[in-house]
Amino acid sequence: MKDQKSNQYSKLRFWSAGCSSGEETYTLAIEAHDYFGAAIISNGGLRILGSDVNTGVLQSAINGEYTEEQVDTIPAQLQKRFLLPASVGKNTPQRRINQEIQKLIQFRQFNLMATAYPIATKFQLIFCRNLLYYLHPKKREYLLRKLVDNLEIGGWLVLGITETGYKLDGMKKLVFSIYQKT
Repeated sequence: MKDQKSNQYSKLRFWSAGCSSGEETYTLAIEAHDYFGAAIISNGGLRILGSDVNTGVLQSAINGEYTEEQVDTIPAQLQKRFLLPASVGKNTPQRRINQEIQKLIQFRQFNLMATAYPIATKFQLIFCRNLLYYLHPKKREYLLRKLVDNLEIGGWLVLGITETGYKLDGMKKLVFSIYQKT
């Protein structure tokens, strides 16, 4: 079954916009690796972008080191496969994302409110969760339009669970805060 999924999806591009310190980005990579299997990974078929405007949190994301509490929502069997012990603080148990997962992700600093994004691809999946409520309504509309422009037809835009009620041109609302480009 996984071979069929790998053949069906030979090139997957995901984006975690406003990724902060990378927990969501790594979880996305772990879950995608588990679902699609190693074949798509080894052929370079899966690439994930994590972006944020804050270079400090991006450095934490690049390091890929987290406390036990930060990774406790990742299922135990996936933690065993993709997280390594790392002693980084005095008496602070840490976990480090393994290289197999880290190589799937590129973390980049840029402002989502910029007129042009330094991106040369369209995405099948964009996560932009819990960011919109920080913005003025006009800026929300601007950002949503930019995100939709960077989606492939059929691609999904996932917003935060409280970020509902948007009507987006060219998008079909599937459930709560999940939209699909038509």
